[in-house]
Amino acid sequence: MIRAVAPGRVNLIGDHTDYTGGMVFPMAINRFTTIDFAPSDESVIELLSQDDESAAIIQLPVTESQISAIGWGRYIAAVAKECGATRGIKGNITTTIPIGSGLSSSAALEVATALALVTQDQHSNSRCLPSALNTSPLECRLGLWINCASPRRANSMRC
Repeated sequence: MIRAVAPGRVNLIGDHTDYTGGMVFPMAINRFTTIDFAPSDESVIELLSQDDESAAIIQLPVTESQISAIGWGRYIAAVAKECGATRGIKGNITTTIPIGSGLSSSAALEVATALALVTQDQHSNSRCLPSALNTSPLECRLGLWINCASPRRANSMRC
């Protein structure tokens, strides 16, 4: 198994200004979202969450209708779409970030997803990340915007 981990965060200043180009001062916290996964040669992402009974099963490449149709997995689908993912992963998601608490649990899920997908796809031309160590905030933010239908809702934990 491979592990992709992303921290939650708080914005010390600038809440809800980042999507309009304003200044923010975020800080990572000691709470994390973790995806333990195995690469798959299939064109499907299959992830189970400790916080939901239903699995996220996402066919690749992702279509617009999939993003709106798959519940909590829409966060994963939006990142996979922005990354242009073609090879899947299978695994489990755990988090110590309280969901809906304003500590960026959805952003952490998307960053962990991006890390997992680029690790799986590291030898191809992934649009999402040039390497597993260089997270692209733009693609993750675009994933939130696509998932939530608007920049304002993307910054709400319950979009």
